[in-house]
Parts: sequence; structure tokens; C-alpha cells
Amino acid sequence: MKLPSLSKVLIGGCMLAAAVSGASSAQLEGPPPLKPDSKSESNSLEFVAPDDGVFETFGTGSQAKNDTRARLQDPQQRAILHEQQRAGIAESHYGVAEALELDAATFDKLMALLADQQMEQSDYFHEMFAKGAQPPNPTERMRIEAERVTRQVEAQREILGQEKLERYQKLRMSQGRRDQVRKLDERLAASDKLNVTQRERLVELLHDQVASSMERQHMLNFQRSPLREMFALSSREELQRYSQLHTITANEELWREMPESNRQLRERAAEFLTERQLAALVQLHAEEEATRQRHIVAMRVEAGLSATIPEQPEVTEVAPARVDRNVKLSIKAALHGESPRYLTTVVDSGKSVSLKIADGLFLEATPIVFENDAYQLQVQFFEMGVTGKRLIGNQGQSGQVVPATGDERARLMGRGGGSSVLTGSKGYAVELSSLVEST
Repeated sequence: MKLPSLSKVLIGGCMLAAAVSGASSAQLEGPPPLKPDSKSESNSLEFVAPDDGVFETFGTGSQAKNDTRARLQDPQQRAILHEQQRAGIAESHYGVAEALELDAATFDKLMALLADQQMEQSDYFHEMFAKGAQPPNPTERMRIEAERVTRQVEAQREILGQEKLERYQKLRMSQGRRDQVRKLDERLAASDKLNVTQRERLVELLHDQVASSMERQHMLNFQRSPLREMFALSSREELQRYSQLHTITANEELWREMPESNRQLRERAAEFLTERQLAALVQLHAEEEATRQRHIVAMRVEAGLSATIPEQPEVTEVAPARVDRNVKLSIKAALHGESPRYLTTVVDSGKSVSLKIADGLFLEATPIVFENDAYQLQVQFFEMGVTGKRLIGNQGQSGQVVPATGDERARLMGRGGGSSVLTGSKGYAVELSSLVEST
């Protein structure tokens, strides 16, 4: 398994780093996502799912950051990095040219532009987080990032046009799965190659598989209350050791799930794949499971643990069952520089409600309540364009259902929440706070 660049994410309240699937080993680092203000009172924890479910330990990578910064500043090394970056992006865009009906020249222009934009993002990241530099406050970071995204989108629109830009943005939601599909297609004989429809349907299945696995991991992480455990640690060394062991545990859980999860995926893929294509997928899954196992063994050895992965977890945890009940959901959403929008309503667990954030931009929020009064709030952001309604971002929050006390708007004003920069027809800097109460 390649170990590409790392971006810190908040997973069920525990800081880890996510390996981004489909990127080359030379992929440069971008700025970590914005985090809620830790001083604000909240019963919610933001999480962002890693793209391929491979967790890396918090606190690693400082030397890699220094090495990358040095290469960016050296003209010859910078040129090499640019070409490596372009090659990695092309790998992660396997099948995109056919799906969008792009000719070779247009696709090459897009790949060159994306490589330039990634280099620009890396320059910004390493300049902002250079030794001794003070990063801007979260609000300013959001503004800067939204403006950068808007410039990137405008450049992409010049190459693709509005209609294909929107189709491309939709494809990018599951982009991390394309490298897996490429690996499958490469081992197939010429007569068995995947057609465009098979390729895109398989990408969607793989994306759904990762999302489902991450949802369960988020719920288990919330049950463990890792933030309370982390806050009890007295030193950076203890924090890094805790994160290292927690990372190993999370990867082991995902590895144990892989055989059954992969079997279920193949069962769904049998609806559109041939027998020979399915046989190749079985082989690919076996190799991926073995690679994940070797990666975990290496992490265990580095942590001073036995190289033998326990067949069963030391502590067996079962995610709580969902329950049918209604809750009072309150949401505050605001774009940078604009007045917030509010929504308060009673909704059944598992049902969605909508809130318009701006012209052409709205969210759909789905609270899912569990038997232990915990909840997950799944939020999807949509934009209306020339291709209709399309998904441009996701956010999740977990917490405990709290007793209702009235005056939801006043309570939301003082709550912490999640901050996201969404990519649509432009960059949107969105701040989201939520409150889930009993009825």
C-alpha cells in the first residue's frame, strides 16, 4: 500500500490523519480542514471520513513536511514534483475523460491545470505553517480558502464549460475509488475490459462501501468518548501514544470487516459485471486485504506490539441499534460575510429536512437516533445548476440528544459547530451549528 500525503481530520472527536486514496506517493500536502472553535459549548463533534478508511497516527509527518518544503523551494526538485503530481492526478482520474467525453487535448489541459493548482495549494500550506509562522484565525482561513477555490473553479470552467464542470464535480465526489477500478481493469484481458457504464457503477459501489464502513467507525468512536480520554493526558508524548494505539485499533477493525464487506460489494456488482470480471475482482480484494494486513503489522511493530494481529478485538463493541423516534432539530448555517439562516423543526429519525443557505445552495440534514440517546446528524450540501441538483459536500456531527429548554436560536448562537469550504460553481465558506433535542 502506498503511503500518500496526510491531512488531519477530526474523526468522532479524535484527531487522526487520513491517507488519501488514488494519489501518488509524491502528492503534496494541503491545508488541514477547519475545526470548530474548541472554546464554544457544544454537544456535537464534527467528523470527516478518510477517503479510503486508512488511518495514520496523529503527530507524524513533520520531517516529510520539511522535506517537501525544501523540494518546493528548489527549482529542479519543484519541476520533478510537478510532473509526479500530474501523474498521480491522472491516475486518480481514471476513466474521467471517457465519462465526460473529453478529447485527449482537453483532458491534458485539465490535468496540467489541476497539477498547477495543487502546487499552488502546497505553496500556501507550507508558507502558512512554516516554522515560526502564525496561521490566520479560522474565519480568515475560511475566507482565504473560499477565494482560492473560486479561482480554481473559474480556471476549470474555462477548460470544461459550465455543463461539463458540473458533471466533473459530481464525479470527483467518488474520485478516490478510481484507482481501485483502474487496477481491476488493468488485469482484465482486452475482451473483458470494463465499459464506461460498468466502470462508473463500480466507482459508485466502492464509494458507498467506504461511506458505510466509516459511518460505523464514527459511531463506535463516539461511544468511546476519545476526546475525554485525550484531554486527560498530560503530555504530547502521551497524546501521540494514545493516538498511535487508537489508530492501530481502528485499522484492525476495518481489516476484520473487509472480507464480508467485499463479499457484499461483489454480490451487488454481479448485477453488471461478467463472471471473468468478478473473478478478477475477487483476486484484487484478496490482495488488498493482504496489503492492509501487512500495513497493520508494520504499525504494530513500530508501536512495540506483537506482529500478530488478534483474530478478535480485545474489547468487542457493538454499535447501538437505531430507534424510531422524533427529535427537535435546530440548525444554524451561514456563509462567510452573510447573515445566518435558521431551521427548527420536529423530524423523525432517519428523515431529512432542507434549509436554503443562499440562492442555488441548500442543505439536507438527516438525524439518526440510537437506543442510547446518541445521534448522528448527516448533512449534505447541494447546489442547483445547469445539470440540476447536485451534491457538492458532506458533513457529519455526532452527539447526545439533550432535553429541550426552548429558545433554540439563542442556544445555537453560542454553540460550536463545523466549518467547511465547499466547491460548487464557486467556493462557499459555510459555518454550521446544530442542536438535537428531545420532544
